[in-house]
Amino acid sequence: MPKRSPFLSSTDAPLAKGLVIGWGVFMLFTVVGVAIALRLSASTPILLTVTSP
Repeated sequence: MPKRSPFLSSTDAPLAKGLVIGWGVFMLFTVVGVAIALRLSASTPILLTVTSP
């Protein structure tokens, strides 16, 4: 009998649907948050010049 590992190999491991959906939503919010942060940080110098006396 061949020796078997107690751990599943990555090719045999089943993916839970909830885990995939959860990571997808997390990555989507991360990308959207970074895009918003970059957009706001690009407009900050303009806002400072408009609001400064």
